[in-house]
Amino acid sequence: MKARYRQILADIKTATRLGHPEALEAAFTLLVSLPEVASNRQLSAGFIEQVIHPAGEILAQLPVTKLRPLSTHPLAAVRAVGAAALGRRYLNAGDVPAKLLRRLAQDARIEVRETLSDALAAVTAPQEPRLRELLAEWLTATSPRLRAAALHTLPALAPFEGELLLEWIRPLGADHDPNVRAALAETLTRLAEGGQAPTVLKLLNGWANDPHPNDWVIARALSSAWGAQHPQEVKAILGALFAQRGKTKALSNAVQALARHGLEIQLE
Repeated sequence: MKARYRQILADIKTATRLGHPEALEAAFTLLVSLPEVASNRQLSAGFIEQVIHPAGEILAQLPVTKLRPLSTHPLAAVRAVGAAALGRRYLNAGDVPAKLLRRLAQDARIEVRETLSDALAAVTAPQEPRLRELLAEWLTATSPRLRAAALHTLPALAPFEGELLLEWIRPLGADHDPNVRAALAETLTRLAEGGQAPTVLKLLNGWANDPHPNDWVIARALSSAWGAQHPQEVKAILGALFAQRGKTKALSNAVQALARHGLEIQLE
């Protein structure tokens, strides 16, 4: 870790211990002066992992009143720190207004939205009911960003909810928002890789036989290595899609991806 990153975290830790607004403002001075922060450009995964999440974990000890201003800061990195802190505080203390989390989950920057989802994904068994209630609301929201944020977080509930999660996901099979579709395919992949492949395959098979299947989501979800481990089921699903839609670009990409994982499929 860069020396500047370590200094930023040390400053934030000291300010959190003191609890004074002036100390907290001073602690962010070095953070906002970093070129990758001041420019407001896209934040790298490494920076989020090394700075944003650790800072959020430290700041989660502060009351909501001191964290709220971070959520409206003009710099995405500072809002991401606020998202990391408020997500963890929501789990730990339960005193973060759902409205505040909704705003962060709909932030214009994907780094802020996904940082919040990743913070919420650190859920433990005692916190699970609180997160379940939040995600159940987001999954049916009119905002595509909220639905995508819920999907991104959802696999964290797999150890507690198991196959029930697939029932929550089922209505989103016809969702055509690009962000939701990408999050849906990723979530199904993570669930399948986490031990729920039979249930995911059953869901995808049902979608594939719908009158208007979302071939992109289905094909994308099957394109990872886990799909190649279930040749018969995957061939049947892709065959059903081919019968309805023909050889679309999504199907062709899936066939090529599966071939790289050792599964050859001929669509005729």
